[in-house]
Amino acid sequence: MSDLSSPATPSHSLRVLFIDLTRDRFGWEYALAHSIFDKLKASGIKLASPEIIQPKSDEEYAAIVKREDLQFTALFLLAHGGEDPGDGNVSKVLTPSGKSDWYHLAALTSQCRNKLICLAVCYGSCEDTFQAFINSDLFARVVVASKSKLSSEEANAFFPAFFEELSNSYPSDDPMTIKLCVDNNNHYAHDKMVCRILRLEDLLE
Repeated sequence: MSDLSSPATPSHSLRVLFIDLTRDRFGWEYALAHSIFDKLKASGIKLASPEIIQPKSDEEYAAIVKREDLQFTALFLLAHGGEDPGDGNVSKVLTPSGKSDWYHLAALTSQCRNKLICLAVCYGSCEDTFQAFINSDLFARVVVASKSKLSSEEANAFFPAFFEELSNSYPSDDPMTIKLCVDNNNHYAHDKMVCRILRLEDLLE
């Protein structure tokens, strides 16, 4: 496992924790993860780990995101997600321990309250995604994800450009700043990216 220790980082300074939940080591997911990660490093974006993290189990994933010493302000997750069934059932996502759903993944991500969560998921996000990360007890500050199937080319173009602009913006943890950076770079993903912001109503529900 990588050495994840890092010095404390001011809350307004972007620091990305990069986690690949696909655990792929040979296919297109591996190539995509490394391409995005290498672009982030080349842009000088602060990373919570010097390497891509591929947890071997749900328990290991939960332990990583709970580590207070990482001081990350944004969590980037590359994952396999299923299509929205459209029949009232919860859409599926693959966690390190196997097929699960967004609510289970969000529960494992409990340390990310009030943070930015970015999702690169093959079939995109759905309402379950936002309900799980924002409207559940997690209360992530902002979730950035695609609203439809996202190609590797689109993900590889959008996320490095988005994070580079956000890292040069102040304050980088401000929801309106994040949304502006999404809007400014959405053309790289053919306008598929959505920025969902935690509202006061979500906290009161």
